[in-house]
Amino acid sequence: TTTVDIFAGLDDDAAAELASLFQIRLYAADEIVVEEGAQSASFFVLLAGSAAVTRSGALCGTLRPADWFGEVGLLKNRPRSATVKACERLAAAECDEAGFERLQQLAGAA
Repeated sequence: TTTVDIFAGLDDDAAAELASLFQIRLYAADEIVVEEGAQSASFFVLLAGSAAVTRSGALCGTLRPADWFGEVGLLKNRPRSATVKACERLAAAECDEAGFERLQQLAGAA
């Protein structure tokens, strides 16, 4: 089981609502999840696998299960600041902008 710290304090009802905000997405090795400069439209939580984070082609980090990304673009209404590419088969939970707004409300109430 993957535990995401920012959701740890949610009660059962809030956790169930939170789960309904996400869609599970599967990516093949080397598949781009988001591309630097693209419009930010989703928030992601990695569930399985790993992903490389690059800016201007330079590696700047690796994401693993329970890591998340996409919040900066949504919070600041900016394009993607980095490219995230699957290093291996990858499973991620994705929520859209409206879902992300609700997620913030739920996490703030925890």
